[in-house]
Amino acid sequence: MPLRRKVLYLLAGLAAAGALLLWTFQAGLAELLLAKYGGGALTAGRVEGGLAGGFRLYNVRLRLPGLEADVARVEVKPLLRGLLRGRAAVSELLISGAVIRPVAAEPAEPGRPDAGLPPGLDIREVRVEDSRVVLSSAAGGENDVTAVSAFLTVAKGQVAARELRGEFRGVSVSASGRYGPEGLSASGKASSPAGLLADFDYTLAGEKHELRAGGLLKKARFRLGARLDAGSRWSFELDSSGLPLSLASGDLPDLKGAVRADGAGRYFVFAQAEGEARFRTALPRGAALTGGLKLSAGSAALKAALRSPEAQGSLSAAYSGGGYSGSWSLRSQKALSFPLKEPLHLGTLEGKGKLGGRGSSPALTWDVAVASAAYGPVRADLLTTAGSFSAGGRPRFKADAGAINLFYGKRALGAASLAAEGTPASSALRAAFSSPYLEAELEGTSRFHDGALTARWNSLRLRDAPEWRLCRPFKTELSGNRYGAAGFCATDGRAAAELTVSASGGTLAELDLKLNGLQLENFTALSSLPLPPAGLVSARALYARGARRGTLEFQGSGLKVKGLDFGTLRVDGGFTKKRLEISRAEWRVYDGLLSAAGGAALGGPEPDLNFVVTASTLNVAPLLVFLPAVKADKVIVHGAAEIGLKGKVFTNRGSLSVEAPQAEIVPLGLKLRAVLAAVRGEESAAASFTASARSKGGGRLTAQGRLGAAGPEVSAKARKLPFDVPLGLSGVAAADLDFGGTWQKPSLSGTADFAECLFDMPRWRKAPQDGSRSPFYESLALDLTVRSERNAWYRDPPSSIEAKGELLIKKAPYGRHVVIGTVEALKGFYTYLGNTFTLESGSLLFGGEIPIDPRIDVSAANAPRESPIKVYLRGTGTMRSPVLEFTSEPAMEQRDIMSYLITGKPLYAYSRQPGAQAGQTDTGSQAAAANLLANFVSRQAAGPLVRKLDIDVLNVRLTGERAADITVGRYITPELFVSYGQVLSPGGEKRVDAEYAITPWWSLEGKNSSQGRYVVELLFKFGIRTVPGPAPPE
Repeated sequence: MPLRRKVLYLLAGLAAAGALLLWTFQAGLAELLLAKYGGGALTAGRVEGGLAGGFRLYNVRLRLPGLEADVARVEVKPLLRGLLRGRAAVSELLISGAVIRPVAAEPAEPGRPDAGLPPGLDIREVRVEDSRVVLSSAAGGENDVTAVSAFLTVAKGQVAARELRGEFRGVSVSASGRYGPEGLSASGKASSPAGLLADFDYTLAGEKHELRAGGLLKKARFRLGARLDAGSRWSFELDSSGLPLSLASGDLPDLKGAVRADGAGRYFVFAQAEGEARFRTALPRGAALTGGLKLSAGSAALKAALRSPEAQGSLSAAYSGGGYSGSWSLRSQKALSFPLKEPLHLGTLEGKGKLGGRGSSPALTWDVAVASAAYGPVRADLLTTAGSFSAGGRPRFKADAGAINLFYGKRALGAASLAAEGTPASSALRAAFSSPYLEAELEGTSRFHDGALTARWNSLRLRDAPEWRLCRPFKTELSGNRYGAAGFCATDGRAAAELTVSASGGTLAELDLKLNGLQLENFTALSSLPLPPAGLVSARALYARGARRGTLEFQGSGLKVKGLDFGTLRVDGGFTKKRLEISRAEWRVYDGLLSAAGGAALGGPEPDLNFVVTASTLNVAPLLVFLPAVKADKVIVHGAAEIGLKGKVFTNRGSLSVEAPQAEIVPLGLKLRAVLAAVRGEESAAASFTASARSKGGGRLTAQGRLGAAGPEVSAKARKLPFDVPLGLSGVAAADLDFGGTWQKPSLSGTADFAECLFDMPRWRKAPQDGSRSPFYESLALDLTVRSERNAWYRDPPSSIEAKGELLIKKAPYGRHVVIGTVEALKGFYTYLGNTFTLESGSLLFGGEIPIDPRIDVSAANAPRESPIKVYLRGTGTMRSPVLEFTSEPAMEQRDIMSYLITGKPLYAYSRQPGAQAGQTDTGSQAAAANLLANFVSRQAAGPLVRKLDIDVLNVRLTGERAADITVGRYITPELFVSYGQVLSPGGEKRVDAEYAITPWWSLEGKNSSQGRYVVELLFKFGIRTVPGPAPPE
C-alpha cells in the first residue's frame, strides 16, 4: 500500500475516533467549556444533554461584581459554528427559578482579573422565567421583586432588553432598555391596584444617574425628577396635584394635598451630608403645611408649620453637637373630622411638647387635651394624655391618659384612666374605671416586647363591692389584632368569678368563664338601676383552644326585678365560632313553664335562627315591668311555636295564646277586661293574629291580621270604648285603624269618632309634661282622621265650650305632625276679667302649619239682661299669636269698655255729680271686687263640682243687683242637651233650655223662663271643613 494512502486512512481513522469521543463525552466537554469561558464566575452542579439538543445545567451559581444568583435550571442551545470558531455562541438560553441578590462589589485579587461576562459572548435569545430579586434593607429585612421575567439578547458586549417585567410591593413594572460599555438606559411603565399609573426613564452615563417619572397616583397627577453624579452631588424635585396621606400609612385618611418639594446637596453619609430641601402642601379647606430641612456636616434642622382656618401648629427639631432640641404645638378652634375606617370626629384640641436628649437617646414630652371625640359608636366628652419618653439603651416612659363621659352608642359607660411608668421591659401600670353603676381600680406591671404588650395585674378594688378581691394575679396581652386575659379570679368569700379568654382578629380562640354563687342584690350599683335585679346566679362557658364546639350553662334562682318575682331560669347549650345552640332553656315562674330550644348564627351578615318555644300556664305579668305603659296582675301564655328567620325569610308554625282577666293601658286610661290574643303560625312569612277585649259600658276592642318579618298587617276596631288620658282628655270613642308598614317604619291610619269627649284644662296643667318620645313613636307614620259631631267639650272653669269638627292628622317617619281641618264651636261660655261671655260663633282652622298654629275666628258677647251695655269680644289671628278686639253697644272707647268689664261701670260714669258728698263711697271698686271674687270662686269650685256632679257645664256670674246667677248643663243622650239656670235671690229667674240634634247640621232648640219667656227655634249649624265629608241635605 502506498504511503500516501496509508496516511489518508490513518487521518480518517483519527477523525472518526475523535468524532466518536466528542459525541460520547458532550456533557464533559460542556463542563470544560464552562471552565474555559466562565472565568470562575459560572459553575453548575450537574450538566446534562448534548450539542444536538442543547445542554441542561442544574444548581447553577453565578458570581459577578455586585451580583450573585442561584438558578434552579438553565437550558443552553449552543451554536456549533460559533464554537468551532472559538467563540461562546448560544442560540437560546433559558433561565428558570433564579434568585438574584445584589451585593457590594469587592476589588479583584492582585494578578487576577475581575470575573465579568465571558469575552466574546453572543446569545441570540435569553428568556428568564419564574425568578425573583431579593433586596436587603438597611434594617436587615428583605424585600422581594417577584414574578421576574425577561427577554434579552447579548451581542458584541451589549445587552438589549426587549422586555423586562416584575412586581415589587404590589407595583407591577414593565421596561425595556440597553446596557453596554457606554452606560445604561431604560424606560417603562409602573402600575398598581392602589392607583399608580406612571411612565419612567432612567439613564446611567459614566457615573451620572438620572431618573424622570410622571403619571397618576390615586388619581393625583405627579412629576418626579432626581439626579446623582460622580461627586455624590444630588438634587430632586416633586410636584403633585393632590397626593393622599394614606400613601404613608393605610391607617391614615385619604386626605389629599397638592405637594411641591425640591432640594439639592451633596453626600448621603450624615457626618458629611450637606444640603437643603423645601416642601409645601396645600390641604383642603384652606389649610397649608410648609417647612424645610437643612443639612450640614454632622447637624440637621427641621422646621414645619400648619396654618388653616380650623387649626394652627408648628414643629421645630434640630440635631447638633450630639444633642437634640425642639418643640411642637397644635391647637384647633373648630371641630375636626377624619374619614378613617370609622369616621373620627374631634372637638377643639390643644397640645404641646418638647424634644431633647443626646446621641442615641432622644427624649420626647407631650401634653394633649381634646374637648370631645367620637369614633364609630364610641364617644367621650374629654380626652387627656400627657407623658414623656426617652430612648436609648434603657428607654423609659411615663404616660397618663383619661376619658370622661364615655358612651358606647346610647349606653353611658362613665370615665376611664390609665397610668404607666417604667421601661418597655418593665413598667408599673394602673387602670381605673368609674360609672354610676361600677367603679373599679386595677394595679399591676406591664412589659412591651416584640410588638406585644403584656400586663400582670396584682390588685383589684370595686367601690360598690369592697369585699371582692383577686384570688391571684392575672395577665392580659395585646399584640396587633390578638388580645386576651388569662387566670382572672375574684371572690368575696362566698361567690367567685374566673375568666380566661383570647381572641384574634375578632374571632374567639379560647374561653373559660366560671361564675358561682353570685348574689345580685349584694352589688350596690345594681340596686341603683331603674329595674334593680336580685337573685342567685351561676354560669359556665368553656371553649378549649382548637376545639370545634364550646359549652354554655346558666342558672338563676330566686330572681326578682324591682321586687317582682321572676322565678328560676336555666339554660344549657353550646356554641362554635359561628353559631349558638340552646339545647334546653326553662323559665319557671308562678307555677308556669316556658321552655325553648334552637340555635342562631353568630356574627353573620344576615340573621339565621330557629327556635321552638313552648309555654304552659305561664304568667308573664312580671315582664310588664319592662313595659310600664301596660298594667296587669295576671297574663297567662299557652301554646307552642317554631320560629325561623334566615336572611329576610321568616317561617313559623304552631300557635300561642295570651289571656288577661284585667289590664290597663296607662297612657290612654283604658281599662280592659277579658283580654284574649292568639298568634297562629301558617308555615309562611307571616303569622295570623287575633285579639279581643271588653270595657265597662259595653265597650269592645277587636283586632286581626298578620305579623311577619317585614312588618305588621293588623286591622283594629273599637266600639263605645271609654278612655281617660292623664293629660286631661277623656270620653268615649269608636275607631277603625290599620297598623302596617315595616317594623323599622310602622304606620297607623284610619278614623276615630268621639261620641263624647272632654278636654279638662286644669288636669292638663297638673299633668307631668314629658317632652320625650319613644323611638317607636318617632319612627311611626300617621294618617288619622278624627271626628266629633257634638258633645266635645273644652273646659277651663268657669269657661266651658262645646265644639264639633273633623281633623286630618299626618306624620312621616321621624317627621313632625301636620294637622288639617276645622274645629267649630257650638255653644258655651267664656269668662274674662270676671265677666261671662256667651259664645256666638267660633272656629279653629288648621292649615297644615309646622309647628301647629291654627287660625282663630271667635265671637262672643257679654249682654246681661239687666244691663243696658253689651260688650262683644272678637278673637282673630293664630293660636300662638292671638288678637283680641272689644266693641260695645252703645259704642265706647276701649278704656271705658275695660273699666266696665273690671268695675261694672264705664270710666266716664265715675265723674263726680254736682252735690255729691266727699265721703260718699264709690261702688265701682265694690263691683270690681265682686266680679273678680265670683271669677275666683267659679274657678276653684267649678272643677270639683263638675266632676262630682257629672255635668258638662257649670257657670257662675253676678247680676247687676250683685246676685249670683248659676247655670248647669249636661247631655242626657248623645243628641239631647239640657241646661238649667237660676238667679240666687228672692224671686230670682229660673231658666230651662233644651237642644235636640236632629242631624249633625239641624238642631231644634227650646227655651223656657219663669218670667214668662218661651222660645222655640230651628237652627242650622254648618262649619267649613277642609277635610272632605258628606254634604248636608238640602
